Amino acid sequence: MNAHEDFTDYECVLRYCMDKTMGSYDKAIAYGKLQGFFDGNKLTPIGKKIARLIDAGIFTHHRTF
Repeated sequence: MNAHEDFTDYECVLRYCMDKTMGSYDKAIAYGKLQGFFDGNKLTPIGKKIARLIDAGIFTHHRTF
């Protein structure tokens, strides 16, 4: 991966976390760490997989009831 892909993947997962928490950056980071998506200021392997699923449109924040 290159730096641009790392950045866009991080932003993608961060946006997902912000949408899930309906909150601020801090709440999104806390949620992402709790879910195992973030390790410090980098994505974990599962965070990278989530980013790929979001990009593919398979994984979304929208709830379906």
